[in-house]
Amino acid sequence: MAVKENFDQHFKETIDLLLGCLNENPQPEYRQFRAQVIEGITLISSSVSDAVFMPEGDKIVQAMIFIQQSNLDKNDPQRSYLLSAW
Repeated sequence: MAVKENFDQHFKETIDLLLGCLNENPQPEYRQFRAQVIEGITLISSSVSDAVFMPEGDKIVQAMIFIQQSNLDKNDPQRSYLLSAW
C-alpha cells in the first residue's frame, strides 16, 4: 500500500513518458513495443486512485482510440492489449 501512495506523485510524469513512446514510435516494427507500452499504461493507471488518474485520463483514452482506429491488422499485438486495457 505504501508504494501505491508514494507513486501517485510520479504518475503524471510516467504517463507522459509512456504516451511519448506511443506517439514517437508509429513504425510497424515497434508494434510489440507499443503493445507493451499500452500494457504498462493500463497497469500503472489501475494502480492509482481515480483522483490521480482523471486529470490524465482523457490523454490516455485519446491515445488508445487513435491506435484502435488506425486499421490494425488482425495479427497486430496491439489489438489484444487494447482489448485488455478497455
